[in-house]
Formats: sequence, C-alpha cells, structure tokens
Amino acid sequence: MAVQEQTPYIEHVANGVTTSFALGFVCDSADNLVVTINDLPTNVGDWSFSDGNVVFQYPPLLDSLIKIWRNSPLARSTTFKTYDNSLNPNSLNFDLDKIWLVMQELNSNRELLKKIILEQIELQGLTLDQLLELNEDFFQRLSNLNSDKNWDAAFIAYDGGNQEQFNDTQKSKNETFENSIESMATLEITKDIAQKKLIPDLFLPNFGNSKKAMVRRAQYTITDGSTVGSRYWIVVSKAGSPNNHLLFELRRGVLTSTGSLGGAAEFLRVTSIYDGGPAWVGKHANSAVSDPTHWAEVEYTPSGYTERLSHSVTPNVDLHKYYAVQGVALNEFISFNAQFDSAGKANLQFLCTAGSSGQVELYIDDVLKETISLTAATAAIYRHALKAAPGFHTIKVVRKALGSVSVFGCNYSSITDGEFTSAADGLVFWHNNQLYTSSEGASDYAIVEETTGLLGGSLHGGETLQKQIFNIDGVYGDPLAAIRVFSNLEIRQETTIDWGSGKILKNVNSHIFNQNGGYQFDNTFINKVSSKTFYTAMHTTPESFTKVISPNFVNLSLEADGFKYLNRSNTVVQEDSTTSKRIYTQTTIFNEENNVYGAPTVRKVTGSYNKLYYGAAISNPVALELGDFSVSTRKIFT
Repeated sequence: MAVQEQTPYIEHVANGVTTSFALGFVCDSADNLVVTINDLPTNVGDWSFSDGNVVFQYPPLLDSLIKIWRNSPLARSTTFKTYDNSLNPNSLNFDLDKIWLVMQELNSNRELLKKIILEQIELQGLTLDQLLELNEDFFQRLSNLNSDKNWDAAFIAYDGGNQEQFNDTQKSKNETFENSIESMATLEITKDIAQKKLIPDLFLPNFGNSKKAMVRRAQYTITDGSTVGSRYWIVVSKAGSPNNHLLFELRRGVLTSTGSLGGAAEFLRVTSIYDGGPAWVGKHANSAVSDPTHWAEVEYTPSGYTERLSHSVTPNVDLHKYYAVQGVALNEFISFNAQFDSAGKANLQFLCTAGSSGQVELYIDDVLKETISLTAATAAIYRHALKAAPGFHTIKVVRKALGSVSVFGCNYSSITDGEFTSAADGLVFWHNNQLYTSSEGASDYAIVEETTGLLGGSLHGGETLQKQIFNIDGVYGDPLAAIRVFSNLEIRQETTIDWGSGKILKNVNSHIFNQNGGYQFDNTFINKVSSKTFYTAMHTTPESFTKVISPNFVNLSLEADGFKYLNRSNTVVQEDSTTSKRIYTQTTIFNEENNVYGAPTVRKVTGSYNKLYYGAAISNPVALELGDFSVSTRKIFT
C-alpha cells in the first residue's frame, strides 16, 4: 500500500473526561506504540489500541500531557522464494511499507534532536550575551575610578569597616535569606514551550475555615431594557492586607457588536475589579422606632474614602447609613429583630463621638440587660456584644441622657472575621473608585472563527448558558437574595458558541475566588472549530497602569498608541504608576503560538485604557482545528 507523509509522533493534553486519543499516523499493532503520561511510562493494561486510537481504561487527569509515538521493530521475518508463492504483491508491499515507516520514525527523531540542539545553542548564546554585558559593566566601573582613593567605590565597605568584615556580615544575612527562600514555593520557568505547561501558582487557594470573603447576587436590567440578567458582587480580603478588600463585579448580558458574533451573552464573567478598604455585612433594617420623625438615616463614610458600594436584600435599605436620634427628648428608642447565633451571640453597631449620649439602655425582649455609654474622645465604630438564647430576639436601644445616639443596626461583622452572616440584609464596601480592571471591557477570552471571521466569547457574545452551579465552601446553590460569606467560591458554567452550519464550540469553565485576593479562570473547550486567532486572557485597565514590569519592562506613557508586543512568557506583571498597585496574570502557553515578538501584548489608547491581550495565542497562516483543549488563567491583585 502507499505510505502517506506523516509524523509518527503526537501529543494530547487530557481534559479529565476523554479516554480515546487519535494517533494521526499509521500503525498496525499496539506492540509498535509507546505511550507516556507526563513523561512517565504507562502500565500494561492501562490502555488498548483500536481503530487508530489509544483508548485508556480510565480518563487521564486534567492537563496531563500524553505522548504517543510509533517504534517499529527493525527485525525482518519474511523470506521470499520462487517456488512457494511467497514473492507476491501483498508480501512485498508489507516489507517495503515497514522500511518507509522506520524512515519516518528516524526523520521524526532527527527533528526532535535538532530542536533540542537549537535550544541549547540559543541558551548558550544568551549566556554569552550576559557575560559580555558583565564584561562591559566591569570596564565601565574601571573607567570611573574614584580620583581621591584610586578605587572603585562600589567595592568599598560602608560604615568604616573593611571588606572582609562586610563580607562576613553579608554571608550571615545571605544564609538567613536562603533559608527563608527554601520554605517558599519556587517558580519553575519552563523553556519547553512546545509542551503546554503552566508556571506554578502565584497564589494558592486557602481551604481553611476562616471566612474572609462574601458574595451577593442582585437582579438588574440591561441598559436597553431588553434583557433581564444577574449581577454578582464578590468582596474578598486582599492578600497580606486584612483591613483592605477587593470587589469583583460579575455580569452577563454585556457585549459589543463590533466584529462580533453577538446574540446570546449568557456567560457570567468578571467585568470590573475595585480596590478598597473596609467591608461590612450586617442587618440595618429596624423593626420599630419611638417616632419616625425623631429618627433620621445619615450617610456614613470612613475617613480617607469617598466612594462606596451598598447592596441590600431589603428594598430601599442602605447599609452604609446609620440611624440618628433627632431633638432633645429622652426615652427615644429604636428596635431590631436580631438573630442570636448558636452560641447565643449578637451585637449592635454604633458610631461613637465626643457628643454621644453617656447613658443608653439596652433591652432584650423588653427586659433591661445593661446600660452603656457611647461617649468617645474621637469618632469610632463600636460593636457592642450581646448574649441571649439562640434564635430571634428583639433588641431595643433607649436614650436615657442627652447626646447623640447613632446606631447602624445589629449583627454587623467585617468579612475578615465573618462572625454574623445568617440574618444579614446587605453588604457595604468602601473604595476611592480605584480600579484594577475597568467595567464592561473585554475580559477572559475571545476566539475568531475562520469562516465567518467573527469574534465569539466573553464581550463578543454568542454564548448560550447550558448549566450553572455555585459551590460555596463545598455547598452547592445560588446565593440569590442572600448574603453568603465564604472561604472559597467556585462558579461552574457550561456554555455553547454557535457559529452556524453546525459549528458549535462547547466551553466547560469555572471561576474560583478565595480570600487571598485573586481568582482563577479555567476553560475546557469541546468540539472543533477552525480558527487562526484565539486570545486566552484579556482585561482592560485604567490608563494609570502605565508600567509593564514583566516579561520585559515597558513604560507605556512613552509609547505611541497601538499594540506593544512583549517578550514571550506566560506571566505578565502590570503596575499602576500612581499607586504602585500590581496585576499578576498567568495563562496557558500553546505550541501553536506564532507571534513575532511573543504571546502577550498591551494595547494603549490615550484617553481611554491600556488593555492586556494574551495572544493571539494562535496566529498561523493556516487555520487550526480547535477542540478538546483547555486554558487556565490566574490573576492576583496587590
């Protein structure tokens, strides 16, 4: 038979579901195949060979790298004779085919060896370049000798000590530093970009019991009034900053028609991320007041903050306000229907000042429990603890002496400790309108389908929701009309993008949020579409993010509008030049990447934004069939 030109080697990346993996080349026996998973040999019985496919007994783990290659034996068992009909076309073709198959395998090995040698040559070239730079720096130092001491000042110890003393001290410090480094997770920078490999996490999910994040869902209507969707607010503690928080805004139904598939936009995605300070959850609504005209709701903003977000379960309730008694009459009261937790605890939150009342009575179910003073030298938030049997009780606050009484409500808690959450009617978050990523911009991912030339996914639409699951600390459910405080939140979705003519790409994805101030976005795409361009990670930042720290330093304030290509890397670090805030982005690298300067780019638009594109991750002259592949993107905000 004829032997087609082919490469007897193929790689697959497991999606955790598929068990069958096509060879893509000719092979007549399982005995001539070598199969590895993550470069480890497979066991006998782990897989079988059927109809040109390697079929595993159980699906390999997600993101496992599967390598399959043909290794034909060099032995020959046939002997042709003139008298027994052994010299026939079938036998002769079989022998000749084996020669061609082995030649293909030798050529494949030659290409692999060539690739390894070229990588080593490039690596040695980089090393020589670094030596040349050091050599030039050394001679530059020699040319700048100090004229008084006739010595390079960079080699002189400080504080009157000699060089040996300084070296001994520095050695001790270095040993301490090295011991600290050994206890940290190291980042393995991979040079083998032909293998789809992700650098290890910049942050690790925290699966402890500490509750330091919360989520709130609010119904909303799209601007044009045509679609009703959902908006979610997720507030998480910032890594290393227990009193500072991040606000993630998640929306669906936000899309652009420019060059886009449009239509359904049912994928719930992160549209904006705010930096901020205090974040509360609590119950603001009162159950009774002595006289509605004697109690007023007053706006409250902590010192140093000008903006805030407040969302409530109860309509027209604003959690950031407090109730303030008006006039000079005594015995004015306000009551709250409070839930005491399983330990019998509840609280009241007050604003205390120098002018606050020095005598306030607290009642539980009309029984006087204690008298407290709210007077404070400087304005401060005060949470007063109460005890009663678990369950709901009426708490009443009564002014018994002149002075202000300012009470926010009951069962207030910062999400750092997450003490009271079950009966909360809202959350509040303060910030100065400082954004990490801008509202409603392109985010997450986008794919250009080759035949139509249209963008699909995320801001570009075309996504029909098939399934959505919320996993909050291992409990599944949608936080509709509720405040949920959590350590870890996972939002799972399944969507389909239909480009017509039977071209349907399915996306099984998840967003994972945790209290460390970052999130992870994983996608597995199923079915196949033809594409030249695929952006694996995107987000839009304000113009103030003018610096790119890694993979190479760029000052966008000095660059013209347009695309700035960065060095090839799967990690990008952006910095706000005003506040020094940073965004760390990691995403998956694919061997199809064919950008001239590397995968990541930043697009500058003066007066608008600086936008990160990770891609086009696929940018080839010939469209590729996409399917059965996965992408993982992680972001952390500091």
